[in-house]
Amino acid sequence: MNIRITGGKFRGKKLIVSGEDDFRPTKSRVREALCSSLMSRISEASCLDLCGGSGAVAFDFLSFSAGHVTVVEVDPGRCRAIQENVRHMGVSTLTVEMASAYSFLTHTTTTFDIIFYDPPYYDRGLTDLLCQVISRLAPGGVAVFEWACDDTYAAHLCHTQAVPGKTKQYGHTCLTYFYA
Repeated sequence: MNIRITGGKFRGKKLIVSGEDDFRPTKSRVREALCSSLMSRISEASCLDLCGGSGAVAFDFLSFSAGHVTVVEVDPGRCRAIQENVRHMGVSTLTVEMASAYSFLTHTTTTFDIIFYDPPYYDRGLTDLLCQVISRLAPGGVAVFEWACDDTYAAHLCHTQAVPGKTKQYGHTCLTYFYA
């Protein structure tokens, strides 16, 4: 799997990924659009990449001068790969937390300016955590939820749990923005 940073000071840098192919990284086109839509907010922001996978979104945020990024990922191999990328790029403002999204959200008291939440598509248990994700936003913060556009459960949840600012579609992928 070949994943590169889409923009900013790390643009084009290739990420080391876990040898497993059992996850779905956010496509570069979607990451580019995400960073573009958040450009005025990223600089010096405290960010959370929840269900981090490859950590590509986290490194994109750092590439655009995020103040600090926390990546939460449950898979030990993926966590090791993200930590290797931290060392390889000489980054000191990224923390990797090996935990489930549920465990992290239950135990953290930290709030974030930007939260990117990309659970496995069609996973109702993780989709149900959306309210907890939104509750971890700092005042004026934004949470972005990535989901499969044909997931009717996620679509319903996006329109009933909170008032979304907007939903944007990129092929099969939808991003819904929630504001604190």
